[in-house]
Amino acid sequence: MILADIEVRNSEIEGNGVFLRQDVERGRLLIIYTYGISELIHKDYHDEVCRDIENSPCPDIVDSSVRYVHDWFIYDNYTRHNTSFGGRETDFVNHSFNPSMIYHCGLCFAARDLKAGEELTVDYRYFLSEDIMGFTDMKSGREIKGVSGRKAFISSLKKLNELFKDDPLYNEED
Repeated sequence: MILADIEVRNSEIEGNGVFLRQDVERGRLLIIYTYGISELIHKDYHDEVCRDIENSPCPDIVDSSVRYVHDWFIYDNYTRHNTSFGGRETDFVNHSFNPSMIYHCGLCFAARDLKAGEELTVDYRYFLSEDIMGFTDMKSGREIKGVSGRKAFISSLKKLNELFKDDPLYNEED
């Protein structure tokens, strides 16, 4: 679910992308990856069905899975729910090594102040399993390879901590 005014259009990164139609302030929650009808699976099963992408018995997992937290992934069971990849705007969020959003446990926050017309991007390394073959970033030629669930959790938590440290609520006592 995207929580900003956006449009899907051609991207210089790859294929289509998601672009803002409004300015957005740093730290704003922009995307909640719930897929509406989600399935939760463990990394071991995820990796098993994603090792051979072309011949996977579970194309829904290959097409839509993202790391949720630690060793757990969420995916949209397209086949069961009669939908298809490309049916949601979140299907078109592209990768960047300098992303416009910080991904943490299914949530995406604006990494900086963003202007209307900017593309919403995330670092796919936080989406992917570290034990599955990566792929090449079309823009830089660098390999995109997943990191461990623990590293993804801690790294994104540190980025969020930095993002919100100047917020007046940050130092308030509970």
